[in-house]
Amino acid sequence: MTTYMSTPRMAMIASLALMVSTFTLSTVGFAAMRIPGSRLPDGTIYVGAAGAPGPTTEPDDSSSKPRSPGVPLLLSRTDHSVTFKWTDNSSYEQGYNLYRGPDIVGPWTRIAVFGVSPGNTATIQYTDPGLSRDTQHWYRVGAYNAHGESFSVPEPFATIDGRKVSRLQLQLHTANVDDANTDDAVHVSLRDNDQGTWLDYGRNDFERGDTFTYELMLNGISDVSDINDILLLKSGTDGWCIESMALLADGVEIFTHFFGASSSTCQWLDDENGHESYVYIGRATLRAHPKWQAYQQPAPPTILLRSDLEARIEGIVGNLIHYGTYVDKYPFYQGTISIAWTSDALDGASHVQVTKKDDQAVHVKFQLDADTPGPGGATVTCEFDLRFTGVARTATAPATITITTENRRATVDFNWLADALTLWLIELADDSIATEVTSAIPDFSQTIAVDQSVSKIIPSVANDGSVHFAVETTPVSRRTLGGTTPLL
Repeated sequence: MTTYMSTPRMAMIASLALMVSTFTLSTVGFAAMRIPGSRLPDGTIYVGAAGAPGPTTEPDDSSSKPRSPGVPLLLSRTDHSVTFKWTDNSSYEQGYNLYRGPDIVGPWTRIAVFGVSPGNTATIQYTDPGLSRDTQHWYRVGAYNAHGESFSVPEPFATIDGRKVSRLQLQLHTANVDDANTDDAVHVSLRDNDQGTWLDYGRNDFERGDTFTYELMLNGISDVSDINDILLLKSGTDGWCIESMALLADGVEIFTHFFGASSSTCQWLDDENGHESYVYIGRATLRAHPKWQAYQQPAPPTILLRSDLEARIEGIVGNLIHYGTYVDKYPFYQGTISIAWTSDALDGASHVQVTKKDDQAVHVKFQLDADTPGPGGATVTCEFDLRFTGVARTATAPATITITTENRRATVDFNWLADALTLWLIELADDSIATEVTSAIPDFSQTIAVDQSVSKIIPSVANDGSVHFAVETTPVSRRTLGGTTPLL
């Protein structure tokens, strides 16, 4: 390991690793262990930005402590402050204490006191000012009366770093030693409240001596301050040994670590032989790395290469097909069908093929194997179009790029399965692929020269399927006492 963790956080990671073995990171198991506000087997509370757990069942009467306040929920943040709110769940509190701490277990410092709130449904808001840039603090609220004090579940908030992120990748090199490769499922999370990414490509992942760069789902990460840690989990019992890893933001390395090239120095993930099934890199270790400190967001590329678009889509689809898809086609079939990549690549080494549809759209094609009932299986050909549209700047909104899906279809020999998977593909394409690709396109309006701003971005598709972005800029002005000054 390359970082030291507090005992509660280490216990939480250990519990996660134990559950990996128990559930093999199944859909049910993984969802169950990552519900914000839930309590892990060792008693540690898992916290997350999704907010408070369900309605409290604590008594609300004058003869007992107040009900626990709602979990603090983030409203906004700057580089020096965070603003959040919580709900008043008790009718019999005398007031509230707000605490701040460096970790989930404190130590807690009281930073504000609030009086009684009428009823038990009011919302209380607070801004914590004067904080350092890219600094995380934990907050909890205590409701008190003469019988004692009840506390909310702690919640972490971080101030903004200011360095934007539109694409995240993890490069992994498997050591070239005996039994270092694995076919087990691997999952990566960059903060303890996101859904992370399943690393599943059509290629043979995690082979001995292999280096590959995997696309990571952003899951709301837009600033480097949103990256809290690197948690890499492996399911199953097939040992895997990592020689090195690197985290990339917009193609630039912001963290690297070399474990070792030999069997005794590489990082084994193998819970059958006394090793852990996870690698954890903490927040402090990331930020202490010289590449993290030196990172400067690169200028936005004006070309989205076909190969990058294919890699992005393959990563998105691979993350989703891990869970399979539920089919309800009674009387033919009801149940979850296992979905996997076919063995054949479509474009070089890529299992996704992108070609030009027209001047503003690309055609996307990939093939999947469906584990259908009965002997054998079925190969499903999935296709759709991605249309790129530039939306001009208005008086109240910046110029943007929108991506929409069109002409979604799935082809397979079983008519009922084609119908079911086409419906699944519509959901996949609408809710995931277009959204993820859109979020990975840099925000041009944030990085243009100081005396100009983007008025419009005009996408166009080249013959090879790459997407070009022509950026039109015109000054944006505000009137001052001395005349007109360009907005920065």
